[in-house]
Amino acid sequence: MYLVLFLKFSVVFASLNYHTEKHNEHFSVTVYKSLIRTNSDFVASPFLIESVFAIFYLGSEWGTAKEMRQLFDFPRKNVELIKKFKKLVSFLNEQNFHVEHKMLWDEVEWIPRFENDTKEIFQSFQLEAFEGKKEQVEKLNSWFREQTNNKIDYMIKSLKDLEKAVISAFLFSASHFEGKWSEASSERSVNARYFHYGTLHNKSAKLVELPFEKSEASMVLIFPENANDFHQLEAELAQILERPNFTKSEPATISLPKFRFEHFVVEYNHERLAEMGIRKALYGGDYKYMTAWYNVHVNYFTEKVYLKVNEQGVEVASGLAPPFGQKSFCFKTNNYRSPNQKMCFVLFLLFGGAFASNATQKYDKRFTASLYKEVGKNCTNFVISPFLIETAFGALYLGSSGRTSQEMRIVFHFPVSNEELETRYRNFFANFTNQGYRLHIANKVSVVDRVKFVPSWEKKIKDIFQVCTDIVDLRNKDRTVAKINRWFGEQTYKKIDILSREMLSCERIDVLLLSALYFQANWAQPFSSDCTREGIFYNYGREQIFVDMMNTRAQLINYGKSIKLKAQFLELLFEQNQASMVVVVPNERDGISKLEKNITNVLYFRKFRPQLMTILLPKFRMENTLDLEEFIHKLGLNVTFNEQKASLFGTVTCANCPSPYVTKVSQKIYLDVNERGVQAEAGQVVQYMAPKFLYPELKVDHPFIFYIKVREVVVFVGRVVAF
Repeated sequence: MYLVLFLKFSVVFASLNYHTEKHNEHFSVTVYKSLIRTNSDFVASPFLIESVFAIFYLGSEWGTAKEMRQLFDFPRKNVELIKKFKKLVSFLNEQNFHVEHKMLWDEVEWIPRFENDTKEIFQSFQLEAFEGKKEQVEKLNSWFREQTNNKIDYMIKSLKDLEKAVISAFLFSASHFEGKWSEASSERSVNARYFHYGTLHNKSAKLVELPFEKSEASMVLIFPENANDFHQLEAELAQILERPNFTKSEPATISLPKFRFEHFVVEYNHERLAEMGIRKALYGGDYKYMTAWYNVHVNYFTEKVYLKVNEQGVEVASGLAPPFGQKSFCFKTNNYRSPNQKMCFVLFLLFGGAFASNATQKYDKRFTASLYKEVGKNCTNFVISPFLIETAFGALYLGSSGRTSQEMRIVFHFPVSNEELETRYRNFFANFTNQGYRLHIANKVSVVDRVKFVPSWEKKIKDIFQVCTDIVDLRNKDRTVAKINRWFGEQTYKKIDILSREMLSCERIDVLLLSALYFQANWAQPFSSDCTREGIFYNYGREQIFVDMMNTRAQLINYGKSIKLKAQFLELLFEQNQASMVVVVPNERDGISKLEKNITNVLYFRKFRPQLMTILLPKFRMENTLDLEEFIHKLGLNVTFNEQKASLFGTVTCANCPSPYVTKVSQKIYLDVNERGVQAEAGQVVQYMAPKFLYPELKVDHPFIFYIKVREVVVFVGRVVAF
């Protein structure tokens, strides 16, 4: 016998609006038609999938939101969705149908409104930090057992199932329903009693509704009169569900086989999800209202289903585990199989992607933008590391007071309290994991022997910025220069030696704050050196010159286009997708000046989409030394450089010495972009107190902007105008 069955909650749709009813049926039929092509017997839970996408919808925008709105018939406004789902979830709970969601996260910070909206719908929504312990696997499986009356278990088989996915978050979902027939059945049949009963318009199939006791829920059976009509019945399924024709309520005797589905996994692979209408969410969905991460990828879910139909009633449970990651991947549980292969049901749903971590997504790029504009007024090609400068002054900020502190706060956009700044930089350094890249940051404070550190400041800079300290003899300048340059060379693999004897010619230098940064990473998709050819580059957007052009063909590249900025964006990922280089190319050959006027928007641009592309990128190498005190002074940092007004008494002390002040900020950077990847080094000196930190970043035959970032922290930014 061929049979179609649906669990129906009739009053739900009456209590909502007509569109809700139509929407639910449409998606249920979409799931059904997709699964029937590759499965014989199966069971699925469209509502659990729908509830997951309702959560994502709360954090989505643009094309991603529109796609979900069309597929699930979600309201346009979040407030309407919340109202609708609150009513729906409340009603389902009354009918003994429970849906629960739990988020396991690692290095993700959710937008507060998204978290609040989700909890408003699903009040028991839980957020739990990933601990990386075996005990957490059992804890998660225990959660599934609790939510599903012990029917769903081993959703996560081992800790490796979490770790191998390179995830940053899992959204676990579970549903459970148990209903007893309104009247108990005999072992073989439901004897004569009143049922809602009907036939199709062409009398090719019958419909019977079996109600549950003390509930508005029921199970609807649809079965064809002739087994050969089954495929025709499925073709008309949407019409059947939209207007079930229960024309009679009369006594009937129904014979229904007992059956059970256990441990079934349903497969929704990439192609199936796209076929169902989930396309934009597959590659780089817009979820800016959920998290600051961009390029969230939907690749698969994993759903495990249990269904039992017997004389007493029906019990159905489902578990869902979509993971999120910082790159596209496939996470799969085992293929669960029923002993009866005929009844096997396979379901997978996949998720993967790139966000930003909870610490780094808050990185403020306003100082980077301001410094870029100032340096750009006086240089052609350049690369700078605003992060190295910012962190050096961050260390000074902890020992500053009065107007000095106020100016730093304004220029570098530091938080008001030292505690917040300390937390910010601890998190920054903790998130530089060196996964797929090599980032080495070294900081040193050198003082003459008569200068003493303020103990509390020395402890903080060692704790937060990993600063080491030593004593230098400035009376022997040659030896001191050699010692400091040897230190820079050790930290940057012999690429940087920044200090010269002339830099120590000032009469009063008591403290040197030294910072060095080394960054090296290989492309996730390397360029082939065999494909590098000479190509034309337009210096200053006008003059033709031949340069070595790296070439990659038909590779999946993160690509963005801004009509407002009149520019194209390429994000070239490094191995393991933790760091990347972004190249910003103006549409017009001479359009870089106009683009730079909007440099803040350039740095905050996130609307990337993975796209198969062929790109041409010039190899380039850059080495520059910049005295930055003039640029920083123009940004509004004045008192810090003033011998009479600077207030840095909280850093070092000296008997009969006035307050220290900053005399010089110098930065030297070496950058090499080639087929293998990027190598960059930076060195920096601030006299009496030197700043720290650096970083770099892509089709490209005319002047362009680039920046290199780790997570969302811009470590280098620069431009190439001419070769």
